[in-house]
Amino acid sequence: MLDTTIIDLFPVIHDILERYSFFRSQAISPVKSRDLLLSEYAREMDDEDDSIIVLAGIALAQWDYSELDEDVNKKVQAMIQKRLLEVKRDEEKEALAGLLLHLSKKPLRQERKRLSKSIYSLQWKDGDTFSHLLTHPEAEKAGILGWYLLFRKVGHYNDINGRQIQLGYITICPPEKIPQTTKELNSLGYLHVMAHGEKWDYLVQIDVQSKRAEKNLEFKWIGSFIDAGNPSDEVQSNPEVAMPLFDGIDRKTGCPRYENVFCRFYRWYGIGGTDYISVE
Repeated sequence: MLDTTIIDLFPVIHDILERYSFFRSQAISPVKSRDLLLSEYAREMDDEDDSIIVLAGIALAQWDYSELDEDVNKKVQAMIQKRLLEVKRDEEKEALAGLLLHLSKKPLRQERKRLSKSIYSLQWKDGDTFSHLLTHPEAEKAGILGWYLLFRKVGHYNDINGRQIQLGYITICPPEKIPQTTKELNSLGYLHVMAHGEKWDYLVQIDVQSKRAEKNLEFKWIGSFIDAGNPSDEVQSNPEVAMPLFDGIDRKTGCPRYENVFCRFYRWYGIGGTDYISVE
């Protein structure tokens, strides 16, 4: 079991473990998951000391899934051993020695249970974007059957019970328009939710409090677009009253319940926000 003093001294390791678990839950390969983490922590990788901790965190994550290549494990251990000879703080020495010991053990899948929380927390970061294939009868009425609904997370808030509520924008596009770049995502615009004179509500919120509820969203992660823009004609309002994206499955159609709502919004209000405000 991973010593909590290691997490206390190097909290980024906890973040990496959670992020790797999220990528693997999205059926992203171990190699791709590793590369995505290296990209997300590119700034830390430019620092000699920080890079060792990032690489150790990735190694621990892959160790936990029995996916750590032995040669990579040896290289990471060698880096930690070298760092051990350089550090002077007893606390850091103890933590690094704990990392070495942990990586030298045979991986146990039950290890990750230590990181579970009493309040369910989605492992999403700002910019994470998901797709969902539209199959509801309302999609056919709107002429978008077989198209994709996209959800991009732009923030969150905690409700009075301490639960994390996700905030984001919705867009709808045909299969050939699923974005690969920020520019492509911005060009799609965002779904109008409610009119306010010449401005619009675009923001929606998701309250997901269980693994089952997350699964029922039927979301597939397609990438992280942290630098995508916000609609320039968006009304500024309290995010706590943003339109809810309802989870759960419609028994009659077998589709997620939100499909009905957002297909209707597309038919009634259409897409806007192609004139966006850059967040760079």
